[in-house]
Order: sequence, then structure tokens, then C-alpha cells
Amino acid sequence: MSQLHCNNLFLPCQAVLDKGGVNLSFKSARKAKGMTLKQASEAFEVSIQAVCLWESEKTMPSAALLPKIAEVYGVTIDELFRKE
Repeated sequence: MSQLHCNNLFLPCQAVLDKGGVNLSFKSARKAKGMTLKQASEAFEVSIQAVCLWESEKTMPSAALLPKIAEVYGVTIDELFRKE
């Protein structure tokens, strides 16, 4: 598995890279909250590109950011990782 990282904001995740049945709902959570990519990137103090990579399942945010993402989006961490 290749390492995917950028300033320690991303974690490699085999399930994501293999698309192994995990449905990342970062995009749906952001849209349900009515946030733009720019607003999300500012809330999480990351680049717009970082948010896009999470939403396109190319990378995942670091575990340290998950509680903040869940809080801002008004969901649980479990809801960000719904199984199909």
C-alpha cells in the first residue's frame, strides 16, 4: 500500500483505497450542514484540496481531526463511516 499524506493531515487506509464496503459520508454530512468546501476547510484548518480528497475517498483525515469534523457537521464519528 502506498503512503498517502500531506502535512500529517491524512492517514493511509486500506479499506478506503480498496473501496472495501466503507461508505465515507463526509460529503453528504458537509452538504447536509449547508457548508461549502471553503467553509469546511476553514473550520478544520486544512486546504480545500484536503476536504476534496476526503470526500473523493482518496485519503482520510487524521484520527485527531475526526471529533472536530463530527462536531462541526453535527454527526457522530460512526455516521461519517456508515457501512453500505
